[in-house]
Amino acid sequence: MTHARYREKSLNVLICGGGCAGPALAYWLAHSGHQVVVVERFPSLRVTGAQVDLRGQGIEAAKRMGLIDAIRSKLVDEAGVSFVDARGKTVATIMANTTGRGAQTLTSEYEIMRGDLVRILHEATNGMVEYRFGQTIENFEQNDEKVVAHFSDDTSEVFDLLVGADGQGSRIRKNMLPPTNRILTREWASTWPIGSFHVRWPTTATSATRTSLLAGG
Repeated sequence: MTHARYREKSLNVLICGGGCAGPALAYWLAHSGHQVVVVERFPSLRVTGAQVDLRGQGIEAAKRMGLIDAIRSKLVDEAGVSFVDARGKTVATIMANTTGRGAQTLTSEYEIMRGDLVRILHEATNGMVEYRFGQTIENFEQNDEKVVAHFSDDTSEVFDLLVGADGQGSRIRKNMLPPTNRILTREWASTWPIGSFHVRWPTTATSATRTSLLAGG
């Protein structure tokens, strides 16, 4: 499998996970002319969760996606971080860097609730990406040409590429690597940003050729 081969045709891509990372990747794949299906095990958008910080390349990616204004409109009201001693006296305060220049501080200029970010990413991809809620991947089979995904509703479909963006307890990761090699995905993965998340292409000797992991949720 070569990168040149990928450029020759439009791929049929299956992404497992409809949180933040999956739709962010789906956005770029769809805009590159690929056909994308996102499956999410929850029956609807899962909009719970704590704050998410956008930093560095994540901010630049949001700008390139045309989503920075939508994100700005949903920012949480967090001006900075204060440290207090045992008597409750403030001993240090670090404010957010809102200048648009330089590095972010402990409080990012772009602090947004996970649920709001999920909604923004879904709205940006809905219509050009197929979403299937209440469905997940039970298992899959692959060879040099395809991936056959077997879904929780007892159906099966063929795809060119399967991406696991199903969070920290990824079932795709569990099924992709044997137990003795799962720990190596952290040490041997090549990463680059997709929004504030990372695509992780495992490079161990036992890595599957048509599956990928996407950290996030």
